[in-house]
Amino acid sequence: MFNYNNHCGYEDTFFTNSKLENIVSYMEKLSSIDIPEGLCKGIDINHIEAYDWFVEHVLNPLRDYTGRTDLQLIFGFLGDVTSSFKIHTDVKKIPEKELNPNGTQFASFLIPVSVNNDINSCNKSSTLVFEDVVLDTPTNHQLWHNLVAESNPRYQHSVHGWIDHKNYILLKEMQWKHGCLIWWNSLYPHCGIDTKSAGIDTKKMLVIHTYV
Repeated sequence: MFNYNNHCGYEDTFFTNSKLENIVSYMEKLSSIDIPEGLCKGIDINHIEAYDWFVEHVLNPLRDYTGRTDLQLIFGFLGDVTSSFKIHTDVKKIPEKELNPNGTQFASFLIPVSVNNDINSCNKSSTLVFEDVVLDTPTNHQLWHNLVAESNPRYQHSVHGWIDHKNYILLKEMQWKHGCLIWWNSLYPHCGIDTKSAGIDTKKMLVIHTYV
């Protein structure tokens, strides 16, 4: 169940395999944009035909799930990447700000598609969401900083390879599953696990940034 006050959450099944396959097939026809992590194919309000399609097939189900009929799209994209995004927040420009002067960042949503081009390998990856605070002094006292490396081979190199990870406190780690829904407060720091440590060559996901 969606509760924005929890700042992040997980739904085991959001799209069926066939529904997600149809969405991915549509978005794969869009133009690609090169990013440092790989490729993405995006949709925003400037893509008139694709935008209306995205609202119907992706945003409307998210409106139903969140109970927010006022949920609006900043942009969505299909990402096909070889490395995870570093720790960041999703502070994005809200479209048509002059028409939405009170529009505010809301939630970001991620729907796993595949890992290493295999929908059954999605569980190799996960998304990390952190508390909305950055520590002045790095700490080794959080369990996820060191102890998990002893029991989880995904962390043998480092938790995620980012030099500043010890300045953050983990709120929740959400393991991927094909067609599940992972969401977080867009203003909360988050990232993916280190692909090298997890044995991931490529991962594909649908990401949606929203405002209300």
